[in-house]
Amino acid sequence: MIETIKNVINILGTSNALSILIFIMGVFIAYYFFFKNFFRLTYSTGRIFKNIGELTNNETEFVTRILFYNNGKKTITNNEIQKLELISSEKINSLKEIKGNENISIVINTDKATIEIDFIDSSDFFILEVNHTGDLVVKGRISETGNLLHTEPKFWTNFNFVFLIFFIVISFYNLTFLGDENDILKVGTNLFLLFGIYGVFRFIHSIFFIPDSLTSKYLDTKDKFAKEFKY
Repeated sequence: MIETIKNVINILGTSNALSILIFIMGVFIAYYFFFKNFFRLTYSTGRIFKNIGELTNNETEFVTRILFYNNGKKTITNNEIQKLELISSEKINSLKEIKGNENISIVINTDKATIEIDFIDSSDFFILEVNHTGDLVVKGRISETGNLLHTEPKFWTNFNFVFLIFFIVISFYNLTFLGDENDILKVGTNLFLLFGIYGVFRFIHSIFFIPDSLTSKYLDTKDKFAKEFKY
């Protein structure tokens, strides 16, 4: 990787390469501050089986947790939230707040729960736990930014998978240098750059979406059988 970077710098020239790097960083910083100035409410979900219908001769029941997070720089009030609903294709049995907010009120019908928020401050969040049958869908819209952003897009899953393959390939490539003591530093530097690049992408993810620390704490399950949430 170091040799590749050197070759690119030699082709572009040191000043041009530095200018491109500064330009990219400047675009990212400008876009970050511009992006954060909007009213933004994002959400992430986790689901477990309460019981499986085929084994109990009843309807399959699910427990779904939904983490709503204000990742903008402005407080969101009821004026900005045009709609916020949870809709089940079958039935909502119950709903409770795991991480509450006294500024929230919820009205539950058979297959729909309507949520009203007086306000939610920047970087604040709340978590709802829904016992339901059928598929559960979040329907929400903010006046300034449109539909609520679901922070589990396939892009990040695909990116993590592609980066894992790339990391494995580069790691095996680096093993070819381990016989030469003079190249141990090169191997270590390559691995450091790989971890650094991955860390930067995860940092970008945490800025624009929901921090991994929150989703792993409240939405991950205790074991591989996914029968109970961690928290």
